[in-house]
Amino acid sequence: MDFKVRCYEIKGDSSFSAGNTYEVNNGVIKGDNGCEFGTWSDSRYEAGRSNTLENLNKWFKTAKFELIPDRPRICEVLGVEVGEHFKIKAYGPEAWINEVGKLIADVCPGNSIADSMLYEVINHPEKIIRTPQFSEDEKDLMRQFAINGYPIFYRCAGGSLSVRKLDSSSWIPLPNSMLPSITAESEDINATKYLEGLK
Repeated sequence: MDFKVRCYEIKGDSSFSAGNTYEVNNGVIKGDNGCEFGTWSDSRYEAGRSNTLENLNKWFKTAKFELIPDRPRICEVLGVEVGEHFKIKAYGPEAWINEVGKLIADVCPGNSIADSMLYEVINHPEKIIRTPQFSEDEKDLMRQFAINGYPIFYRCAGGSLSVRKLDSSSWIPLPNSMLPSITAESEDINATKYLEGLK
């Protein structure tokens, strides 16, 4: 594959759909109907292959495309991956970076909080609170505690890790080295809900 593009605008009848992602391979892009564009045999395309974003946007009159980089620069700046959910200290909603490098936040459309979050996170990447990611062994461990009535995992400000019952009537201290992706900044992890969400 040479590069990926996303169709962001459609004018009239088109072989592409707004919002869809397309691969450009050896200068050829396939439309939604499987038709290939940009091949030498395509008599409508005399300028050559679709080997650049500029060529695509010049040639197609009914669709406009934007480049999808392998990893947006903002991900490098923030130290996060595309689609990785995170929170920012002092902001409630979760956020993530989409594949074109835009910060997406779980807020109402048109709400300016996403812009505020972006400014905050660029100037203070240390405020990023990552959503914990667990290995299969860690998920099995969490499952066993949840089955036995201890589904809530949390880490205190001092770094100690514990698991407790839903009603907080009983808790068990765990070795601090366990579940390192749970931090003091993380919200308590309800293992039952987390594991059900994976199904």
